[in-house]
Amino acid sequence: MMRVLLMSAMVSVLSFAALPALAETAAAPAAASAEKKADDIVWEERSLGDANAPVTIYEYASMTCGHCAAFHETVFPHVKSELIETGKVRFVYRDFPLNGPAVKAAALARCMPEQRFFPFVASVFKTQQSWIMSENHQEALAKLAALAGVDQDRAQACMNSPALEVKLMQLMQEAQTKYNINSTPSFVFYDKDGNQMKDFKPFTELMEKNFKNDHKH
Repeated sequence: MMRVLLMSAMVSVLSFAALPALAETAAAPAAASAEKKADDIVWEERSLGDANAPVTIYEYASMTCGHCAAFHETVFPHVKSELIETGKVRFVYRDFPLNGPAVKAAALARCMPEQRFFPFVASVFKTQQSWIMSENHQEALAKLAALAGVDQDRAQACMNSPALEVKLMQLMQEAQTKYNINSTPSFVFYDKDGNQMKDFKPFTELMEKNFKNDHKH
């Protein structure tokens, strides 16, 4: 079972390490041309499922988190087919970047058109070890973005957007303050009336059934 807000038992089952929050990110200033290219970059919430679904699940994830990659590889397809596409759940992805490369990847994903956001996130997680180990992770990420139809100038502008970085840091701080989140992936549940839930059993059962054995430490 995954780390879920207010569910210490779930944390103990998987024993996810509480990775330190991002202390600082060394981002090079964007060039004037890149800033112009980034003028229309706006952070938007990204979600899947019926807005009127009885349950909303918020995932807080870092693009460099191995557990997050495992979740998206082994569990999320089941969540999508069994909970999202059946109208039971609205699923919202939120960034909780744990280091500089994660900030760059998150910013780049936020520049994707809405219909390409989740496929791009899946691609980033699937190739996680490759781009993280690259000598130039921004260049490696830009190549992934090119496959999604985003040119290199646009990709670099997104990854070096001060506005996007500030927004990501604000949301991360909010998650820490509001939900006491300090590790990834973490999940928060709300019912249709906006009340926070301690658990959503169908999701928990999918986690127990499908999460990779080598991540059940």
